[in-house]
Amino acid sequence: MAWWALCKRISYKNWKPFDMIGWYKQKLYEDWYNSLPEETRAYLEEKERIESERRKEAINMAFRFVESQPMLREAWHETLEYLKK
Repeated sequence: MAWWALCKRISYKNWKPFDMIGWYKQKLYEDWYNSLPEETRAYLEEKERIESERRKEAINMAFRFVESQPMLREAWHETLEYLKK
């Protein structure tokens, strides 16, 4: 825990090319995930897939709403043109 606090305090990932905090979080997650039974892993994968589909559908609904509103559609296309420059 002291190592974690030290990395946070000196902003380790800001001045080193290697993100130790991110690496440590990923390692902890992988260790936890590898310790799970197969049924739990399958459940988590299914839950993640469903959440991903819900997010995609929400984004698509937002785009459909923007496209259905003339004022928003115009602003959206202007923004896209600005970002392409």
